[in-house]
Amino acid sequence: MIEFPILTLLVLVPAVGSVLVALISKRYPDLVRVAALVASVLTGGLSLWVLFAFKSQNADFQFVSQHTWIKPWGISWHLGVDGISLFLVVLTGVLFPLVIAGVDPHHDHKRYLSWMLMLEAGVMGSFISLDLFLFFVFWELMLVPLYFLIGIWGGGRRMYATITFVLYTAFGSILMLAALIYLV
Repeated sequence: MIEFPILTLLVLVPAVGSVLVALISKRYPDLVRVAALVASVLTGGLSLWVLFAFKSQNADFQFVSQHTWIKPWGISWHLGVDGISLFLVVLTGVLFPLVIAGVDPHHDHKRYLSWMLMLEAGVMGSFISLDLFLFFVFWELMLVPLYFLIGIWGGGRRMYATITFVLYTAFGSILMLAALIYLV
């Protein structure tokens, strides 16, 4: 167990950045973009720190953070990274700042950047969660920003894509929840 909760920060930094971006006034679009970029670059830096501090000789989960969340059901905030999830975490941490720096959503930058940061938090959490219920929470958290990003900033057939997305993910989420309940 490591004392510094680096993996918790990988989730919390973009989530807090998302809330911060949502709270900044629309009158300061440059501040909105800078706040979003700072949150995503900080997350990217943390993911690179995890990459360089990762010990490839160790086959166990590393940087493990575990705290009891819902004790009667055995649900905990249990995060860890292994050799497979390591590169997914780094890829997410490196790509999101590039997307935020290079995107021009054409309208409503504030909500777009806020949803992008919340998406980053959900993606990071789904890659590093070791508790099945926590994975389900992050998975669902990831789907909400995707719904809005596709529905508002999507292409010409965005309504069709959004409805299809909702149908497939709702069906998949119900099956995943049923499997989770069955396993418990």
